[in-house]
Amino acid sequence: MNRTGAGVPASLKRLLPDPGFSPRKSWGQNFLLDSRVAERIVDSLDLEPEGAVLEIGPGTGSLTRVLIERRAKVTAIEIDRRLAGALAEGAGKSLRLVWADALKVDWAAEVGEPLDRVSLVSNLPYAISGPLLVQILTRRPRRAVVMVQEEVAQRLLAPVGSTERGSLTLLCEANAEAELLFRVKGSAFWPQPDVVSAVLRLTPVTRPIEQGAQRVWTNLFRYRRKTVRRALQEAFGLTPVAALAVLAEAGLTSSLRPQELALTAFESLAAALSARGM
Repeated sequence: MNRTGAGVPASLKRLLPDPGFSPRKSWGQNFLLDSRVAERIVDSLDLEPEGAVLEIGPGTGSLTRVLIERRAKVTAIEIDRRLAGALAEGAGKSLRLVWADALKVDWAAEVGEPLDRVSLVSNLPYAISGPLLVQILTRRPRRAVVMVQEEVAQRLLAPVGSTERGSLTLLCEANAEAELLFRVKGSAFWPQPDVVSAVLRLTPVTRPIEQGAQRVWTNLFRYRRKTVRRALQEAFGLTPVAALAVLAEAGLTSSLRPQELALTAFESLAAALSARGM
């Protein structure tokens, strides 16, 4: 939830001269005001000069301007054309603006580089942070530094046994090394959200994952309040005896719940189910 304010703040009036400009809640717009936070985020990318950067949701350009100063080659995807004036001063050889929904475009095609050679940065719009994180984790850019709500960061980093642990946690563990870099107070944004944000760095990892493991954790977390035995019965139509047999083959006890399983346990369950043709 955002705290409403009295119009455009003074620091943004040059970029947003329309006094009636209002951020759109449906797009999760909270514009970063604190230049020190922008500097720290860009520092965390460890950029090389002329390195390719994809920025999702540049907003008023707080990160964009720092990237340009660091001589990055920036492609910025923004859905709100009302921000054209705020971003215009950076447009040119080092900045390419793409007016589109970031969930609906081919990132590599827009940047003109394979994503494993592209750094990604974003103050992720709150409204679509989950879907965008899924895309970032599965599309695997060279490195991603993103700002999300603290509760989303807690879900990504949740250890085995945490009530915050879920499908997004496992997807992250399967695809990236995630680091919590620092937290950002709501006062750093306009409008000011009633939540703390967190900056994460996601570095892709290459590890072989048992085929079907994602299908298993996605299904079992639909029944996170039940034991794994009951969740297997509900999700895969197993009899109690068959569910116990699958757990035994995976080396797991029947009293565990999905959030108490490590990534390797879901892989073992996937292998046991595959051996039964499931």
